[in-house]
Amino acid sequence: MDKVVIQGDELWWGSKRIGPTSKIYAYPGERSHLCKEGVEVCQTPNRIDLLFTAGERVVGCEVKQASDLVSSHRSRRLHRQLATLIKTVAVPCLVVRGLDNLGARVMSVHPKPEQFWADWVNWQTRGIYILPVPMENYLPRLLLYRAALATTGTRALAGTDQRPARDEAEGWLLRRIPGIGAVKSAALLAEYGSSFDVFNEARQRRVAAKFGKSIQEKLWQAMTT
Repeated sequence: MDKVVIQGDELWWGSKRIGPTSKIYAYPGERSHLCKEGVEVCQTPNRIDLLFTAGERVVGCEVKQASDLVSSHRSRRLHRQLATLIKTVAVPCLVVRGLDNLGARVMSVHPKPEQFWADWVNWQTRGIYILPVPMENYLPRLLLYRAALATTGTRALAGTDQRPARDEAEGWLLRRIPGIGAVKSAALLAEYGSSFDVFNEARQRRVAAKFGKSIQEKLWQAMTT
């Protein structure tokens, strides 16, 4: 599958010219949620909701609100959409409109909430940025992330692109979080069993009891920033 690339000052998808890199491109179905200015509505590659550049990188966004995010995860439509996004752009983003009620929504309607949160972590380990935005007219907030999206590091969770990826052994993601090194990550894995279980315990605010508030906050910030 061809990736969208920058050639000169234009975006191209295979042999198809999309347009100038200065513009933001939106799939027609997403137009109603955006500000009125600065967006060109078009048939984006692989029906990506939003497409724009950040520095020398092409950013693609799958946009969901909490209810649609949960239902599309249940049907596995979201898995297919994110897999396509990864193959189409350099910087894949899952943009969540109205993140505040997501946890309650997952717990109330998803038959396997633990699987949803496992995938939530796995998406990020695959390099997908999860970006919270307001429900409507969210583009200004989204573009505030543009400077961070322009970096060349492979980001899994917030801050983890500050260190080079030199190993893929168990616990590598924990070790890349600033302030959690080999000793602390090994202790966390010994206590909880896997990186996912560590993040799950941190999400429930239970890590502080055994490892202190500092470690709890480092894990929390990595997941939520």
